Amino acid sequence: MSNKNKNILLGVLIVGVISMSVAFAALSTRLNIGGTANVAATKWNIHFQNWALDTQSTVTVGSNTQQNTAEYPTVAQLTMSDNTNVTKVEGINVTLKQPNDYVKYTFEIKNDGTIDGELDNFTKTITPTNDVINYTITCTDTNSNDALQVGYILEKDKSVSCELKVEYKDQTNINTAGSNQIYEQSEINTTISAEWTWVQGSSSSSSEGETPVLTSWDKYYTRKSPDGSDSLDDDANVWVQYNTSSGTKEVCGKLESNTTICVNKDKIDYDNSVSENIILDGTKTQALVKEFEDSGATCRFSGSRLQCSDSKVFLNAWGAGDVEFDEQDDGNGCGIFNPNSTISCSSY
Repeated sequence: MSNKNKNILLGVLIVGVISMSVAFAALSTRLNIGGTANVAATKWNIHFQNWALDTQSTVTVGSNTQQNTAEYPTVAQLTMSDNTNVTKVEGINVTLKQPNDYVKYTFEIKNDGTIDGELDNFTKTITPTNDVINYTITCTDTNSNDALQVGYILEKDKSVSCELKVEYKDQTNINTAGSNQIYEQSEINTTISAEWTWVQGSSSSSSEGETPVLTSWDKYYTRKSPDGSDSLDDDANVWVQYNTSSGTKEVCGKLESNTTICVNKDKIDYDNSVSENIILDGTKTQALVKEFEDSGATCRFSGSRLQCSDSKVFLNAWGAGDVEFDEQDDGNGCGIFNPNSTISCSSY
């Protein structure tokens, strides 16, 4: 073979090796995306914690001590909910039998999410109303002791300390008019509730400097309300929330850690060229997995399906864009299914 032909052949081989190296490098970069992505998911999670009963068996009145004969539920018997943007305690049935009887609970409201919350509204109710009953709730910032009021910003990783108290007024603090008639009652039965409504705080921002948007939901689907309701069932662990104006839908699950995670197909990466298979190392998919794992759940991939679960609920997300949350104890649940984003919740 002539030197000229040898040189030509050598040149072709060199070009081929270089081309293969470039192609391999490009392929290696693509395969490593999943290992290098580090995107923090935004999470909304304002909830109650550390409820305690702070009621003594006796009451000091001046220099005297009397028995506290009030009857009231234990913490375990309270009905509380902190789904979506509302923290609520309700149906506290209290019986006060004599002046100075009282019941007091202490608790905290904690922001364990990544988004600051702003107090939009606060309401407390007592049924029936009675002039001799004092019903107070006070909440203060754990760090600054500022009072909690509408417009207060509960920053992420912060909490407020609260006290709820119901008491039968001392006789000296009751107006003379009608007091004899009131004190003829042997006891007073009343039911109290309280509700805090939160919205996204104006200072909230994501780890990438963008302000996440909290959607306002006006319809909820649960096992109890499979056809939809304008409010969320207090005991719901899985549900679909729907904004009827924008058409946005999310299926949500409340984990054992008390964290609520909501999912739709827009929070997962799909390869539309291959039957919409889930891209396992996609930025959005990995962010969703991280959100579950940070909340104590585990995730795995089975074919084109993503599964995340803890002891309370589990998520199934399929390559076709279907997403479903189910409860571990009975398997009933809710989902959003393509091609028309149909909502389906199994009923009792």
